[in-house]
Parts: sequence; C-alpha cells; structure tokens
Amino acid sequence: VTEVDETAAEAFFQMAFYSATCGNPLYLSEALTRRACELDSGNAEYKLGQAYFMLRLSRESEAYELVNAFSVQDIQSVNRRECLEQIEPVFVGRGRMKLAESCRARIGQLDSDAGHSENKIDCKVRR
Repeated sequence: VTEVDETAAEAFFQMAFYSATCGNPLYLSEALTRRACELDSGNAEYKLGQAYFMLRLSRESEAYELVNAFSVQDIQSVNRRECLEQIEPVFVGRGRMKLAESCRARIGQLDSDAGHSENKIDCKVRR
C-alpha cells in the first residue's frame, strides 16, 4: 500500500497492538504504528500509539516530539487507555499540565465505559 488509505492505516495500527500482545518485539509494533501514521497523518490516536511504543522502548524525546503539538481535542479522540497512561507523565514532566489533565479525564471516561477493557494490553519489552 503506497497511497493514503485510512482503512489500511487502521489495519497497521491494530496489527501493532496485536503483535505486542503476542509477545513480538516492540520495535516491530512501533514500525507498524509509524506506517499507520504515514497512511493517515492526521490521526491523533495513531500518533499517540507510536509514541506509546517509543516510550516502551525508552525513546521519550522522540515520543514527545510526536505529541508535542497535541491539543485537548486530540487527547479526547484517543480510545487506548494504555497509551494515555503512558504519555500522561511525559506531559507532566514537560510542564504540559492541561494535556496531562486531559489524559486523566479521558482515562476516566474510558474507565466508565464498559468496553474499555478490550483495548488493554500488557506488553513485554523485547528489543
């Protein structure tokens, strides 16, 4: 797939989390989310997903670069709790308290939703 295709982007994004769930090295998941971002560059959830895997791989500066321009609306569009949990302390550490608070609020919304647990994964870091 070489052209912009939101359907393909979603497939790459979902494969990234499935790959991590299966215990594959996280650098593969990061590459899959990067491809999703290339195919749908305006999707905040894909960017935050890539940042999530970068953080899991101890690449905080690169992760922050991806989400530095995020707005509260971008945070509100994210449905993956684990991504929000991972990035929230990065926003705190960079003094971006409004975005950190938005992460906590969105996590609260997801927690109140009965379906949030289906998006929860536990990744083991293998490089």
